Amino acid sequence: RGSAEDVPGRRITPFGKSQIPTSKSQKAPRRFEVRLWELGLGIWDLFFMLVLSASDVKRALPMRAAIDSQKRAFVSLATGATTQPLRTAVPVPSQNAVTLFMPARVSDDLGAKIVSVFPKNIPNGLPMIHGLVIMVDSTTGQPVAAMDATYLTALRTGAGAGAATELLARPDSRTAAII
Repeated sequence: RGSAEDVPGRRITPFGKSQIPTSKSQKAPRRFEVRLWELGLGIWDLFFMLVLSASDVKRALPMRAAIDSQKRAFVSLATGATTQPLRTAVPVPSQNAVTLFMPARVSDDLGAKIVSVFPKNIPNGLPMIHGLVIMVDSTTGQPVAAMDATYLTALRTGAGAGAATELLARPDSRTAAII
């Protein structure tokens, strides 16, 4: 933040509205001023949020990368570098359903997963489970990404098993039995 007099061009208010000063003497409220270039941002960085569908997540995160990510997450959990409150369940009795809210912080990554389980969707041709992951910038609190969590949850579950197998199996093992 700086003085309103020395910000050339467009000024951005916290609500995304812009002001274009008509003269150097015209002043914007000082407490709402943002110098985007000092933050390493452009104007579109204030409004941009990455949105990934299930197919985007599939392309962006192959199983090998997911297994490696799970190993790092397990290390973070074991070393206390995480904050993972208990999930909050919000029942929807009229639908015999529940929506689960699961916030977490792992090192500097901050986000939440929301999963809804609605069994009555099946006869209507809808999926029983819907999920969304939201990632938040841990320095500003600004949402930076939203992605499908249905595929991501299945991938993470498999990657967790893959990581455990890699870490716990004998090096000469060739076959796994799943009971």
